[in-house]
Amino acid sequence: MSLTTILELPSKWTIVEVGKVARIVYGKGLPSEQRAGEGGIPVFGSSGVIGEHNKALYSEPSIIIGRKGTVGSIYYVSSPFWCIDTAFYLDSISSSVDIEFLAHALRKIDLSRFSITVGVPGINRNDIARTQIPLPPLPEQRQIVAILREADEIRCLRKQANEKCREFLQSVFFELFGNPDPKLNDRGWEIVKLEDFLEVGTGGTPSRSNLSYYGGTYAWVKTTELCDSIITSTEETITEAGLKFSNAKIYPENTILLAMYGQGQTRGRTAKLGIPAATNQACAAFLPSNELLPNYLWYWFQNSYENVRDLARGGSQANLNLSILKKLKIPKPDLNLQQRFESLVYEYLQLKALSTTSLDKTDVLFKSLLSDAFTGELTSTWREQHQEELVAAIAERDQSLQISQPVDVEDVANEEASKSKISELHHDRYELLRSLSKSQREIYGFVIQETTYFTPEYLEEKHSISRSLAQKSLQLLAGTGLIVPITLPTLTSSGLRYELAYRNLNKDDNTQYTDDELLTKDAV
Repeated sequence: MSLTTILELPSKWTIVEVGKVARIVYGKGLPSEQRAGEGGIPVFGSSGVIGEHNKALYSEPSIIIGRKGTVGSIYYVSSPFWCIDTAFYLDSISSSVDIEFLAHALRKIDLSRFSITVGVPGINRNDIARTQIPLPPLPEQRQIVAILREADEIRCLRKQANEKCREFLQSVFFELFGNPDPKLNDRGWEIVKLEDFLEVGTGGTPSRSNLSYYGGTYAWVKTTELCDSIITSTEETITEAGLKFSNAKIYPENTILLAMYGQGQTRGRTAKLGIPAATNQACAAFLPSNELLPNYLWYWFQNSYENVRDLARGGSQANLNLSILKKLKIPKPDLNLQQRFESLVYEYLQLKALSTTSLDKTDVLFKSLLSDAFTGELTSTWREQHQEELVAAIAERDQSLQISQPVDVEDVANEEASKSKISELHHDRYELLRSLSKSQREIYGFVIQETTYFTPEYLEEKHSISRSLAQKSLQLLAGTGLIVPITLPTLTSSGLRYELAYRNLNKDDNTQYTDDELLTKDAV
């Protein structure tokens, strides 16, 4: 926390390091077979609850912090739990801190910025311990928690309403059409091949080396944008030339898209075009048909997600292809039922649009309240009305934490300058990683695993990152000394040409290698 921020805090607040108000404890490993049953005790990892066990590792209210994988994730736990070794949990939480307030403070800070990406992303508990948070007197903390809890309950109710609407439409699909699996469907529908009733196509990627192909008026969809929703805008656009000199083509509104390959859960995900758009070659496009209506087809794919994914072929990264998809067999229900489902989907989407707007507003409200909570604005009126109560609480807090009031800005600065026990290299490295944005950290996580040269074009093709973002991020990483810019000789028809590329640091390039070793040994 900067000195400017400290100066802006209410006079009755102080600044403390997380390590001063709680002990950060490593979780304990638990074999997967011991957390696969119904023991009643939730087992937490960095991504949340991952199973149940019959014994608790810790029985007091606590906070789980993601250590590896989903770095910096925060879960408040009010009942006994087990925490595995991909996460930390907090112990010995000071009586001067409301645990729910501390959880909100840690979420607001975004601990993922401290992620150290050497293989699996991880976080050093010393970085968490050194992190500073604003600390109001205990009664004010509780008032902040009460306000945020009420706002969060409203937000959760809205999310639950959205989920109920989605589940309702899924139930309607099964009620009208039966099981989407042709082998299990007992409605007597004709089973047909997709290629016999609609056109199936794909797209292309204009050359990334020609900037004139991008930034035009044609929407261009990538598989990372397929998330079972309607596409009304795209991350990138292409020009007439990009369309002409590639395999990309414009598909009409109501075309159903499906990801043929992609990382993680991407393969098999869908979208419906709400606008005319082109796609890259990783998308399959199912054009509108009068016999297999768009919404029936769309929800059939969504309800057949696992079955469609299982059709993929290949080695280490299995993919779908047009040949497989064209020969897909699907029940062909009565057209009147399909039309009825079309009307229900239309009504649902209208309701969802209104609900999403409402949810967006509750999210904005919560984020605004959260921001105000840690500047003192949220409770400014309440604070004026509870002066006597706060004075007594401040004395208890300062005695408990051994704080001298008021906070002296010069003392804070001196402490920050002298307290670090780690090497100066470690500190510089820590500050560099901390300064990266989320997207820059993600890109750094990709490139640090590369053993050869890499370029913006390479990152776009391998990780579906836009070329402009990759180019800017690589330039920044090179400027901070985290990677090395080089030139690669390329033989062209006009002679030898040198192109800009990048590589990771070698052991003898500079002191970063030593720093990486220190971080790995010390942290994760």
